[in-house]
Amino acid sequence: MTGEYDPASPRLYFLRHGETDWNAEGRLQGRQDIPLNTLGREQAARAGKTLVKILRSRRLDPATLPYQCSPLLRTRQTLEIARANMGLPPEGGMIDDRLVEFTFGAWEGLTWPEVCARDPERGKARRSISGIFSRRAARAMRNWLKG
Repeated sequence: MTGEYDPASPRLYFLRHGETDWNAEGRLQGRQDIPLNTLGREQAARAGKTLVKILRSRRLDPATLPYQCSPLLRTRQTLEIARANMGLPPEGGMIDDRLVEFTFGAWEGLTWPEVCARDPERGKARRSISGIFSRRAARAMRNWLKG
C-alpha cells in the first residue's frame, strides 16, 4: 500500500465502543469504567475487520495511522480488539484524556425510568438533557481536534 497518514490533511474514522452490560440494561455509563461484554468484544472484532477493509480500499496502510481512545476500559478494550483484528499489535493505540466520556453525575448507573422516578422534573426534560450532552460532546470533539 502506498497511502500514509498525512497530518496536514487528516481523515477521521470513529469507532464507538462495543456493548457493555450497562448498555444492554439501558444504564447511563458516563465515566463509570465498565468493561465490554461478550457481544461488545464481538462488535469490536467486527469493527476492526470492517475498518481495515475500508482503509485498504482507500489505499491507506493501517499500520501508519494514529489510533486514540478515551482512558476508560471499554474504549481501550474496543481499540485493542479492533487493532488485533486489523493485524496490528493490540497495544499500539494512544490514550487521550480529552476523549473521556462526559459524566451523568449522580445518574450514572441508573436507567432513564429510574432517573424519572428519582427526579421527575429533570427526567421529563430527557430530550433537552440529551441535547445538552450532545452539544457538550460536540464541543469536546472540536477542542480535541484543535489540539
